[in-house]
Amino acid sequence: MSSIAEFSTIKHNLLNNILEAKTLESDLRKNFQIDLTIKERIERIQNNIQSTNFTVAVVGVIKRGKSTLLNAILGDKIEILSTNVTPETAKLSYLVYDDDPYAIIHKTNGEKERIKIEDLGKYTNSFPKTRLNIRHKHKGVKELVMSTKYAEIHYPNEYLKNGVRFVDTPGVDDPDPDRSRVTEEFISSADAVIFLIDVLEGGLKESELIFMKNRIINRKSSKGVICVCNKILALRKFQQNELNDVLINTKDVLKKELNIEVPIFPVDAKAAYQGKLENNESLLEKSRFHEFLDGLETFLINEKGKIALKRLLIDLKANIIEPIIETLSFSVINRPNELTEITNQLVAYKKSINAQKEKVDKLQTKINNEKSNLKSSIESEIRTKFKNIIINNNDATVQLRNNLAKVIEPINTKFTNQIKHIFSDLLKDLDAYEVRLPNAKLMVETPNISIDDFYVTKQIISQTSGASLASAGIGAAAAGLLFATGIGVIIGAYIGYKIGQEIDNQQVVKTTKELDIKSVQNKLSEMTGEIITSYINSVDIYFQQFQSEINTWFNNKEEELNSKMQMVENIKSQKESEFENISKELSIYLDKAKSLLELTNNYLLKLEEL
Repeated sequence: MSSIAEFSTIKHNLLNNILEAKTLESDLRKNFQIDLTIKERIERIQNNIQSTNFTVAVVGVIKRGKSTLLNAILGDKIEILSTNVTPETAKLSYLVYDDDPYAIIHKTNGEKERIKIEDLGKYTNSFPKTRLNIRHKHKGVKELVMSTKYAEIHYPNEYLKNGVRFVDTPGVDDPDPDRSRVTEEFISSADAVIFLIDVLEGGLKESELIFMKNRIINRKSSKGVICVCNKILALRKFQQNELNDVLINTKDVLKKELNIEVPIFPVDAKAAYQGKLENNESLLEKSRFHEFLDGLETFLINEKGKIALKRLLIDLKANIIEPIIETLSFSVINRPNELTEITNQLVAYKKSINAQKEKVDKLQTKINNEKSNLKSSIESEIRTKFKNIIINNNDATVQLRNNLAKVIEPINTKFTNQIKHIFSDLLKDLDAYEVRLPNAKLMVETPNISIDDFYVTKQIISQTSGASLASAGIGAAAAGLLFATGIGVIIGAYIGYKIGQEIDNQQVVKTTKELDIKSVQNKLSEMTGEIITSYINSVDIYFQQFQSEINTWFNNKEEELNSKMQMVENIKSQKESEFENISKELSIYLDKAKSLLELTNNYLLKLEEL
């Protein structure tokens, strides 16, 4: 396979890569809403690759064998360009590839005409100047030739298919200024110029040198000129030894006059074409055509094609394939924003539930502490107040009850307000203002106590004294009256004394009622415990109601959050399933993109090996 053919294969494969990249980009954009904004770049690279063709202009004076050389390069069994003995090319021909052979005639008036390939000579070949050869089939028709600017020849030739386009020019010594202008236009846009000289005429002529200096070098890079010294097999034996001198002399002149290194290839185009037609390798070898063709292809590839194609390959790799791989790799591994947001929402719900649980747990501790402190305060307050109640002997029941009421009612009010304040503060800590507070109201009634129940009846017993002596005196006086003697007095006194002793031994019992203050105090102490228990029971009930409200609130909150979590979990599950399916599909595209990258790298290596 020739270098040009290998280059064309790489270019063809690269175009396939571009089409693959184009499909990838389109599928990602349409099916997955992944817009890489590379569509226009792909189109540009594709157009540049398709336009990476080589335009080679074959230039020389009349009858240097330009058309013959082109026929030999193309190697077609049919003579595409006329090579009659007499000068044939009257109009420039531009050869491009096509599956079907035809030609487009670009006319001087700007019109175009498509014709059959076999009619091409009528438009491009020189027409007869006399009537002697007017019927020659290869001759052009004057009217058609005169109206033709140039011919664009489409032909199914393998060499043309490889992306090389040739320009067959009339002689550089063409006196027609219009034809010369067309020739110069094509030369200026050519990638390479093959300049033919005739070895039989001693190599490069002064007129040819002037044309190269004025019409080629000042318009093209010096590396774009290849000199072909044609007709080497037409040299006679004694002239064969002079060939090398001609080549050296020509090269020296070009370097001196043009200040460039121009490669020169000795060739026999006629023998080369004949060798190709006859598959005569010996004749081809003698024509030295392969050396020239290899030189031409090496120049086109190294100086033009490789540079352009390498640039496009790197562009394709760095700006198309690698961004696709990067985007797909990210999309396959990383969740979409929507799924990330859903996950974050779930995390937020879980955090909210845990935070509420933590608050409720802390609140429970506070509730227990507050309840315990409140109970202690109530008990302390009641015991202190009840201890300070003064009980007098003359207290009536009403008075005692009033004293008790003065103690209990302020306690009711004080601790009712304190309970409400505690509940309100606890709700602030929980941020649960919608919780309904218990209608706390401590209502311990004044004890029903009767002071009459605590009066006790007492009897006071008293004895008479001095009665015996008084009786003795009375008895003695009475006996004295009865008995005049002293014995009577003594007996009377003794009897009176005995009677008085009897009187002294008799008791006097008196009944009274007294208030038993100790019993009252004991009763109040007993009632204090009962009152404290009643208060504590009320406190337990209100705190239980409050705890119940908190639990109901928390359960509702938790149920609400769990419901939302479940809904989000369902959405997440659905999205994850979708993401998994999308990831699988994107993984397939990722593998394709990686394969494209590997192929592109291989093409770069192959390009360097050309």
